[in-house]
Amino acid sequence: MTTHEDAAKTLGDPRLDYHRRQFERTYRSVVHLRQFVKLQLDDCKRPYRALDAACGAGANMVHLSTALPATTWTGVDFDSEVLSLGTELLARQSANQQRTEFVLGDILQLDTLLEPRSYDLAFSIQTLSWLPDYKRAMSVLLEMLRPGGVAFVTSLFTDFLVDAEILVTQLSDECAPIDPKPYHYNIYSVDRFIRHCLECGAQRVESVDFEIDLELAEPESRHMGTFTRRLIDGSLIQQSGPILMPWKFLAIHMGS
Repeated sequence: MTTHEDAAKTLGDPRLDYHRRQFERTYRSVVHLRQFVKLQLDDCKRPYRALDAACGAGANMVHLSTALPATTWTGVDFDSEVLSLGTELLARQSANQQRTEFVLGDILQLDTLLEPRSYDLAFSIQTLSWLPDYKRAMSVLLEMLRPGGVAFVTSLFTDFLVDAEILVTQLSDECAPIDPKPYHYNIYSVDRFIRHCLECGAQRVESVDFEIDLELAEPESRHMGTFTRRLIDGSLIQQSGPILMPWKFLAIHMGS
């Protein structure tokens, strides 16, 4: 699943170009996620069975495989054209192709697409904030995990006791809407999110802020698109259009 900010960068081809770029280089967020995964697992060399919900063309599964070399992957996405691209790109990487399968379907219906309690790891990467709500998506994602499994989530979260439901409409130079309908760019209270995970059977949840270490230029288009600003203390914050982007990585450890 692509984020709309990236789609806006390639209005001529809103999905496929972004997914091709993901294969070409490992984004900084995935580099940091890879390190976070290593810290959360006792043995990354085990033959895990992993699920990537809203996998797009599968680039994240490829990049994460360098940290999880014996893992087999199932990627689920609703976009058949993107999955076809992923099949094509993975065909050039025989080792990853042999350990990866794609399933066409809605991540909100994982429990009808896949066998519950059959995965050791599950990933939801840059997806939840672009859904109307996360509860159904997280409930079915955690249902896929075996006892003791771990789900990794990256999304926009705040330490404030606030849920912000944000709808974005991008405009042309004439101020007419570009998109046929507004899309979500939600920021969730991490406390409320963790409570929901515990209610779904999680034993504990670990959370860290993702602090980017690479400067990104502001897009010339004045549309949505990630860029950075440097604070007075030297740290970088991410922004897309008018929205600050408080990314967090979460590891949801299920009970035994």
